[in-house]
Amino acid sequence: MLSGTAGRYSDIDLQLFTDDGKAIEHFLLSRNIAYDIADERRFAGDQSRAVSVLKVDWQGIPVNLAIYTLKEERGVLKATLAGRPIERASIQAVTHLLSGPG
Repeated sequence: MLSGTAGRYSDIDLQLFTDDGKAIEHFLLSRNIAYDIADERRFAGDQSRAVSVLKVDWQGIPVNLAIYTLKEERGVLKATLAGRPIERASIQAVTHLLSGPG
């Protein structure tokens, strides 16, 4: 079960795990989805490093796609080096959340 708060205008932050980050860019480009890209500091395990973040607009809502390697999927992602681990949802949990109320 996920916990936390989000307001009507909160960004959506997604972590994507792949060894081919360019494939995500190609996916967006092939569908004419505009995006900006930025390197942001993120904490994976006990290290801070630059992570590519693709920023897209989905129906007026900012969506941030942070690109991690497949190896990092098994590690712990944190909001800060000393912070709590970021909660993760399975594909099934996200599908359930998107299916609507109830």
